[in-house]
Amino acid sequence: MPVFNRPLLRTIRACDGRALCLAAWVPFLDNLKHCNTDRLLPLITATMINALFVYGTLQQNQLRGRMWPHLPLAIEAAATRGELYDLGSYPGIAAGSDWVLGELWTLRPEHMRDTLNTLDAIEGYDPRNDTGPYLRRTVEVHLTPDNPSSHSRTAYTYTVAAQSILQTARRIAATAEWQGTKVAVWPDHLARVPKRIEEE
Repeated sequence: MPVFNRPLLRTIRACDGRALCLAAWVPFLDNLKHCNTDRLLPLITATMINALFVYGTLQQNQLRGRMWPHLPLAIEAAATRGELYDLGSYPGIAAGSDWVLGELWTLRPEHMRDTLNTLDAIEGYDPRNDTGPYLRRTVEVHLTPDNPSSHSRTAYTYTVAAQSILQTARRIAATAEWQGTKVAVWPDHLARVPKRIEEE
């Protein structure tokens, strides 16, 4: 069994997702006796990320906003880089240079595993095989897009897996205004917003 340095791990968990903090502790982790760092480091990284960026039906006032298993510590308007598409009754995000507006949900670290399990199931994502219509990825999220070097967070989000479906989807242009920046946002005036699961 690996030997865990409890004060060290408590310090790492308190670092709130900042990779610099983890890097500073890597030499200490490497010296942990009988510790398999190849397996430990991904687990520690996962526990350090305690936020999700959502931009569609998982937002608080949308269809699945009440399906989160735990109450968040905070919900903040935020944006990330990408391209936003209207996929019928819900959106999808892909790599791109637009600003996409959504919500940053920050949760207690001890609630992350249960939350990810729930949201993975909603999005059809299989983390063991990294497959599904949506893939869970990490992105840099900004609370003030006009100054990207500050107020940034690392968060999980769900991106469209099959790029082929985007060829016939409507791309949502970055025409909305947020903090002096043009952003793409769902729902826009052309979106079909479902009120019930059966309407999707």
